[in-house]
Amino acid sequence: LRRQILRPAVILVAYVEPADVAGLSNAVDLALIACAPGLTRQRNAILDALPHEAEFVAFFDDDFLPHPQWLHLAVAAFDADPALAGLTGQVLANGVCGGEIAPSLARDPVDVDERAGFLRAVGQDPVLSKVKLIAEPWDLGDAGYRLGGFPAGWSEWNDRFRDSVRGFWRGDPGQLAGLARALTGSREIFGHRGRAPGASIH
Repeated sequence: LRRQILRPAVILVAYVEPADVAGLSNAVDLALIACAPGLTRQRNAILDALPHEAEFVAFFDDDFLPHPQWLHLAVAAFDADPALAGLTGQVLANGVCGGEIAPSLARDPVDVDERAGFLRAVGQDPVLSKVKLIAEPWDLGDAGYRLGGFPAGWSEWNDRFRDSVRGFWRGDPGQLAGLARALTGSREIFGHRGRAPGASIH
């Protein structure tokens, strides 16, 4: 939220356990609100603590990364339409459940395509293109298993590394070569188009 071009007047953080807000206690630009567990209780606690002059309220989960213009565009939408009571948007990733929807975001519109609009947009975004991007490269759709199929700039959870290590540890026969490949970055999977060993996340 500190990166928003329209800075929020106040940032209120609801928490249940002190460990939930470790490292935030000394922040001068936000207020911490202790409350009981539960999304409804937490949001009500925030509403109770709002300044009376507040015109707009935006709720963010702790795993939500907004675009730097998010608040600016939201306020502009309310200003443009006085009848507007609320707005929402597409959930691009669920940090609680992990990145298992990554192939879903790469469908354009049905088939998984590394040149899909979402992946191109992330690669061109001035903020997202500079952060660590990690995909869990499978979903339940057709052709949803896409290990090694994401473009340069992305890393992927490598389930074959897990399987190789597990098989070697159990003493399964014929695991040494697969283990060696996995430990050195699974080049046969991730080495295309100049992707480095760091593309494989274990």
